[in-house]
Amino acid sequence: MFPRLALATKIAQVRRFHHWELVFADVFYGGGRAEDASGGFDMILGNPPWVKIERKEREVLGDFDPELMIRKTSGPYVRSQRKHITESIEKGRESLLTHICECDSLQEFFGSTQNYALLKGLIANLFKCFLPQSWMISNYLGISALLHPDGVYEDPRGGGLDLKSTVAFGLIFNSITSDDYFRKFIIAQHSA
Repeated sequence: MFPRLALATKIAQVRRFHHWELVFADVFYGGGRAEDASGGFDMILGNPPWVKIERKEREVLGDFDPELMIRKTSGPYVRSQRKHITESIEKGRESLLTHICECDSLQEFFGSTQNYALLKGLIANLFKCFLPQSWMISNYLGISALLHPDGVYEDPRGGGLDLKSTVAFGLIFNSITSDDYFRKFIIAQHSA
């Protein structure tokens, strides 16, 4: 086997890439008839993750020095521990480098205008990335209904993603989390 193909296979097994058109070929391409060429899902219901892609070095280093997570430690102390951990613990160095590579790669992918043109200028988070993805995989009459916090409508930079004009309706409800903090969520229907 070619070394590059072996590496690609190993990464694919770890990352479990998902290709909608391959996994759901019957939905996108039907029986191969011309009238099915504009296929896609009729409806998408979901609760996409609301996660910002960012480095969390303190958490990675906390696996090797729990004090970093338990106590409120200063930036200089964290930097000194990072230096100590990465120089003296091989697994620590490997874990931190893997984390940095993964975060930077994901930020580049989700921030790329080739992949998500509508999100240009926005801070990438997985929910915002799922919106144009859901429009792409639905057919031309398809509907997406997604549960999310209302903050997605409040990004002042907005980019090319004008969510307020895509919402057909929204249902707002409050949720009480375990720490009795009220959080507002919206169930919104979007159409392409």
